[in-house]
Formats: sequence, C-alpha cells, structure tokens
Amino acid sequence: MNDKKGKAHNPRTKVACGECRKNKRKCDGGRPSCLLCEKAGRVCVYVEDVSNKRKFVDDGLVWDLQNRIAVLESVVRQYRDTERRHGSLERTRGALVGDQVEFEQVAIDQLTSTPYAKPSSLPRSSAVTERIGKSPNADGRSAIAMEELASLLLTLDVEDKGEPSFMMSSGKSKAIEIYEQEVQFDSSAINTNVTTTTEGSLRLSLESREQLMTLFMQRFNIFHQFLEEDDTASIVDTEPESGKPDFRFRNQALFAVGAYFSDLPEAYALGSLCALSAEAMAFHCIKWHPSDLVAQGLTLLAWRELVLGHDSMAYNYIAMATGAILHQGLHVTAMSKLPGENQQGESFRRRVRSFWAYFSVDRLLTSSLGMNCTMHWQRIRMPLYLRIIKQQISIDDLAHDRFCQLWHLWDSCMDQVHAFSWSDLTSEERKALVVRSHQTLEDFYTEVDDRLSAKKDVSESIVWFQLAYHASLLLIHRPFLNEPKGSFTLSLSLRSATSAASSISRIIRGFKKQPGFHNVAPQVIDYILSAAVIHLLNATSGRTTLGRQSAKGLTSCLEALLDMNSKWKARVQRSITRIQELAHRWNVVWALPRNLSQPIELTSQPLSTDLDANTTPPLPASNRSEINNIAVDPSYPDFSFGLPMDQNLGDANLWDPQQYGGALDQIHSNWDMDLWNMDMPQMQGDYDTQWFS
Repeated sequence: MNDKKGKAHNPRTKVACGECRKNKRKCDGGRPSCLLCEKAGRVCVYVEDVSNKRKFVDDGLVWDLQNRIAVLESVVRQYRDTERRHGSLERTRGALVGDQVEFEQVAIDQLTSTPYAKPSSLPRSSAVTERIGKSPNADGRSAIAMEELASLLLTLDVEDKGEPSFMMSSGKSKAIEIYEQEVQFDSSAINTNVTTTTEGSLRLSLESREQLMTLFMQRFNIFHQFLEEDDTASIVDTEPESGKPDFRFRNQALFAVGAYFSDLPEAYALGSLCALSAEAMAFHCIKWHPSDLVAQGLTLLAWRELVLGHDSMAYNYIAMATGAILHQGLHVTAMSKLPGENQQGESFRRRVRSFWAYFSVDRLLTSSLGMNCTMHWQRIRMPLYLRIIKQQISIDDLAHDRFCQLWHLWDSCMDQVHAFSWSDLTSEERKALVVRSHQTLEDFYTEVDDRLSAKKDVSESIVWFQLAYHASLLLIHRPFLNEPKGSFTLSLSLRSATSAASSISRIIRGFKKQPGFHNVAPQVIDYILSAAVIHLLNATSGRTTLGRQSAKGLTSCLEALLDMNSKWKARVQRSITRIQELAHRWNVVWALPRNLSQPIELTSQPLSTDLDANTTPPLPASNRSEINNIAVDPSYPDFSFGLPMDQNLGDANLWDPQQYGGALDQIHSNWDMDLWNMDMPQMQGDYDTQWFS
C-alpha cells in the first residue's frame, strides 16, 4: 500500500537528459544534473524538444513589421548622427527645420476634440532624412501608375461644380454612374399628399417600428451613435403623426435607414416609403422648425442616398445638414454661453451627440465622393463625445469618439494638400508636410485605448476604427506618390502606404468570416478600395516578391467586396469597376482574380436593371392609411440589379496619356525583378543603404 502511494506521488519526467536517453535509463529529470549522471560523473545535458509542427507565418504581417523596423532604424541612426554633429537637441531642431518651412503652433483647447495643428516632434520627425532619399524610384513600380494614383486626390476641377474635386483624373468624361434604379410607388399609399402638404407623414404599426428600430440600433447606431439606448422607447411608442415636425422628420429618416439593413423585400419597400415621407417634410422642417433633430434627419438621408449610389443627392443632403449645424451653432457648443445652459443637461448632451453623429457620416461621405469636408476643421469647437456619456463607456462609444478625433486630425493634416496653393509648395515644404502628418497620426494611434486594438475576437466597431485608421494613414501619403525619383518623400510615402494597405488586407482576412462583417460593410467599402489601389500600384513592380504579396492582398480586398455585393451592390460595383480599370490601365491584370480579369467593354447603352423605369410596381398594402403588415407579392420584382461594368461611360477615355507627358519613359526597362529583397539585412555598416538600395 505504501509503495503504491509513493508511486502515485512521483510525477512523470517529461524531459530526460541526453545521457539517460542514449543509455535508455530512467532519468529523474533533476536540474542542473540528474542523479544517475552525478553518480557516474558524466556531463548532464538536457536537449529541449522542438516541435515539428508547421507554424503559420502571415507574410503580410512580416512585410509590415519589416517596413516599420526599417523606418525606425533609420530614425535612430540619423538621430544619433545629427546629435553627434550638433551636440545638442535644440541646435538639431533649428538645423533640420530650416527657415522656409514654419508651422504655426496652436494652443490645445481642453474643451475641443483634438489639438488643432498638433506640433510635431521635430527632432524625431526630421530624423528620417536624406539617407532614405537615396533609394531608387519605387523599387520598379510604374511611374505613370504612381502619378495617376497621386492625382486621385489632387485633380482639381471647378468647371461645373465650383468646388475643388479630388477624384480620378478623367479629362472631359463623366464619373462612373452606377446606382440603384429609381423605384416609384403609388403616392396614395402615404396618408398625406406629399406633393402638396409640407407635413406629410407615414403611419407605421408598432411592430414595424420596433423591427426597424432594432435594425437601426444594432447595425447602424453602433458606428455613428445618433441615439442613446434610452431614446428608443420614446421613438417606438410615439405614433408617427404625433409630435413636433422635426421629431417626426428625424424618425422617418431613421426608419428608412434601419429598413435598408433588412433582407426582407417588404422591409425595403417600407424603407422607401419612409424615405419619401421624410423627403416630403425636409424643406418644411428646415424652414420652420430648425433644430438638431433636423440636422440628424438630413444626415441620415445623406447616408441612405450614398449607399444607393445617388452621389449628387447624398452630397446635397450632407451640405444641407452642414448648413443646419452652422445655423444653430452646434459646431461651437464648447464656446456657447447660452442663458441657463447646463453642460450636464439633456439639451447640451443632445447637441454634442447630434454634431458628432453628423461629423462621422460627413467624413465617411465626403471621403467616399472624393470631396473636401463640408465644414472646415478650424471652425469646430466641441467637447469630446465621451463627456456626455452618463453610463459606463462602451467599446462602441470609445470607437466612435476616436473615429471622430482621427478624421478631425486628418483634416488638419490635409489642409495644405486640399488647398489651391498645393502646387506652389517646394519639395522641402512637401517633405516637412508629409513627415509632420505621418508622425501626427502615429502619435495619435499610440494614445488609443488598448481595448480598440485588433485582436482575434473583436466587435464590429473596433474593426471599423482599425480600418479607418489605416485608411487615413494611407490617404495621407497618397498625394506624394508622384514625387521625384529617389526623394525621401517618395520613399516614405511608398513604404507607409504599402504598410497601411497590408494592414487593411490582414484585418479583412481575419474578420470577414465573422457574422458581424456584413454590419461593417457599408462603412468600410471605400477603405477597402483605397487599399486595393495601393496593392495594384505595387503589382506594377512585376511578379516579384513585392508583386506577389500585393496580388495576395488585392485578392483579399476583392473577395471582401464580392461578399458585400449582394447587399451593397451600387457601391461595391463601382469600387470593383475602378479596380478593374486601373488594372487594365497599368497592365497588371495578372494580379486580379480570374473571375474579374476579363476585358472591360465600354458601351454607350444605359444601365440595364431588372426593373423597367417606366413601370410602377404595385405596393401591396391592405389599408393605405396605415401599413400594419405588408404582404410579399410573388409578382413583386426582385431587387437584384445586374449592373454590367463600365456602362454609362460611352466612348469616354478615363485616362488621357497625353497629360502625363514622358512619364512612361521614366520606367527602367532593365529593372531587376529580384531587386526587392524581403529578408532583413544584417545590422552592419550603413543600414539605410542596405535596406533601400
């Protein structure tokens, strides 16, 4: 019995020493020497087991880390050299900044959302200097591709808009027009004549309102925070025909957005009716009942028009929302001193919430359309969104707050790029601008809460914020891709844009299989498009390591877009069309998936859809004064818009080769396909020269 107890207490030796293994003896596993080796006087050596299991290596992550290490090593080396030469940090600062480039340092207002024109860390920002600038141009990438890609954000057109347009350079041709076909409903289904009455409203049953509100809160409000959770009950319980006009207008727009997230055909029809009802009340509310609720309603209608592909209407709605914000002074709430205003009161919290909800949609919409922000960043004086949260701050609240601060900061960085004097900047001024902008965004990201980091199991709002950050970093550098060969600005921009695009592809691969990806979809389509275009640019380097890595990232982006196509057809089709056009233009069709690599046929035929524009589909409703249950009519048309690529373009030539002069002559025909070495160089000699040569 005692022997059994003794054996039970002896743990099994997991690792035996080398001598005991060789002689096939039972080793007690003693460290540093086992008992048998001590008795025999032998050297006891333990050989750790090494698993033969293959480990997965994310090539995109390796590429991203190599880029970051290369830049950091250059920073450290140059910083030490500069400090050694000048002897002090202050002399370094004066020597590197120069007399021509000077940025105004604006004080940080504690009540505002972001530190405007945040001053950069000058010694660190100037440390990445001319050593990187000695590298060859773009590692074999197409020069014309870089020039065209830079022009995506910088093409200036005031011919028929009166507003700087920063879209793809297209000469005299029109932009791609892919949108969902207009669906006309019987106007008598609305209980008030919307064509003659300024307060048209739509009666919805309690069950319909509950369903639409649930969709809105779960799939839209988590990103833009229009409502508090406590607000939902009052909206659902209030009959549509009761309440103030601005309240009814906002609610109809809210239900229209919520219906768009449903997969049921009757919900789509119901959402269209809600949108018609809201549109009928819009101008009446703007004229007679201006309030923050009107700004919310206009913003919601702008988002809906955007996802439907009606860009002109979307921009006009967001511009009207901007006018409502400015008229009511919501953008300067932090400076407002209204009589009896309580910064903890319901009115104050709603003003702050309404502004940041508008701001998040405005930046999403204007960046998607390639337009400048409708409200200049220097006009905004707002408290942080998190200041108005009464209960515990959720991840969605935190992501929304950081998203708004991110794009507010991005606007301040891109202010000079979006100015008419952009072409007048010298090379040194552009270099200082890109370094300052790059470091400002990176400094912002280092201060982000760890809960917003991209981990294995994350919420939709975290993925949305992460994709937004990397897209903003990519867009900061994209205008500098047509800098001269071998310049520091070009090298930094290429590396940073490539790293950001790789990060976007990696996040998509890790999250697209999760159910929540479809909720994120309409918010990130343009971010995915931006990453795909950078991958196409890198694919122009040929079938090298860089080119193959870029083709893999491009495939991830296109697969994600195709997964969204069934629901968000208008914007997805437009994005895929742009990618295909660039691939054919830059002769990198080999990088596209096979199902998308077919030749693009330009026709002058109008968009063909499953609906005839001259027909009016019936609206199934038993009672036209109240829509309680909308039955599904088998004859009702299916909203599957089979949109062919590149229609509405006619014989337009989107890219005029003459405008680029001799750009093609800059491409080296004898470029070495194996020049791009993905392996880390040895840390000997001149690190920058080894990495960039």
